[in-house]
Amino acid sequence: MAEFRIGRDDDRNIHFAWDPAIPPVLTISPGDVVVFETRSGEDDQILRTSTVGDLDHLDMGRLHALSGPVSVARTTPGDALVVEILDLEPAPWAFTMMRPGAGLLTDFPSWLKTYSVDRQRRVIQFGPGIDVPLAPFLGQIGVAPPDGPRRTIPPGPFGGNLDCREMVIGTTLRLPVFVPGALFSCGDGHAAQGDGEVCLTAAECAMTARLRFDVERMEWLKTPLLETSREWMTFGAAGTVEVAATEALSAMLDLVCRATDLDRASAYALASLSVDVRVNQLVNRPCVGVRAAIPKDLLPPDSGRRLKT
Repeated sequence: MAEFRIGRDDDRNIHFAWDPAIPPVLTISPGDVVVFETRSGEDDQILRTSTVGDLDHLDMGRLHALSGPVSVARTTPGDALVVEILDLEPAPWAFTMMRPGAGLLTDFPSWLKTYSVDRQRRVIQFGPGIDVPLAPFLGQIGVAPPDGPRRTIPPGPFGGNLDCREMVIGTTLRLPVFVPGALFSCGDGHAAQGDGEVCLTAAECAMTARLRFDVERMEWLKTPLLETSREWMTFGAAGTVEVAATEALSAMLDLVCRATDLDRASAYALASLSVDVRVNQLVNRPCVGVRAAIPKDLLPPDSGRRLKT
């Protein structure tokens, strides 16, 4: 196993679209670890000293700065790229902004607040007497889609703008591979986020992410699959919550049928009893994001092995 680092200061490591035509900045082998020094989602345009007036000068073409891509040797379509999240270290400060007409409630003016991230106490110092628990994750994480370029705003089967607050240290993401080498990228660090990301942004920050990569043959996998210590999660994204939830639930039924001996109707009934449908984000038009989660201990002991075949 080798360990590599992709720095944030070299523009050659940064791109702004999901596109299989972008050449890799690094090629690794399964089992290797990569440390990504990612920029903040707007490509570090907002500074600790920025004011609300600076929002008028943002280059929106630099939205969702992605670090990568990384090619993983011996990875082909039909495989799943396994991304183990070993460590996530946010920058010592973060920001939240609003823009007129954006967010779930669209009648707010431009607004910007920067605040300290206390990594010792594991809190964000939002205001006097208000400490938000630190829970860092990468808002953007994925592989190259089968065609492109694609904008970074809508997520898809390749991952992308998942905005899943449960994708924290100790979890493992599996992504279906569409092109040889997978071409993995990530970015858009969040120090904390509530489900929905309702005002448009979370606690946006630069992030240093330490990730381990592996490959598994999972031809049945069509959408991202997150494994936490307690749950399996499947994802959907569409123009409405209902359609996104339909996608996430359909993927969950695929998982349940694969992991058990249940037929699809029985899996659907089980989902109604035990699957939680949670909103990831509501504001990244034209797509909203949803995830479906099932407790791991509800499935047979050998379900993990069944999923990886």
